[in-house]
Amino acid sequence: MNEQVEQIKNIQAAIEAILYAAGYPVTYEKLSEVLGLSKRDVKSIVEHMASAYNKDDSERGIMLLRFDDSCQFCTKEVFAPYI
Repeated sequence: MNEQVEQIKNIQAAIEAILYAAGYPVTYEKLSEVLGLSKRDVKSIVEHMASAYNKDDSERGIMLLRFDDSCQFCTKEVFAPYI
């Protein structure tokens, strides 16, 4: 069980790194190719990640946008005056 949790954490970290480096929307298809996972699994993981990033009480300055075929990091609107 712990090995499975670690694997999911590593996949989430890889998705973070990919989205951060890209700077533009990355398709779920591309993420699934790179990560060796099904598109369905990638979308599920991204959905879980988005729920954590996008909470109103999140301490993060970014949010995870999800589109029909892709996803992307962006800064939260509240921090626009600082950018």
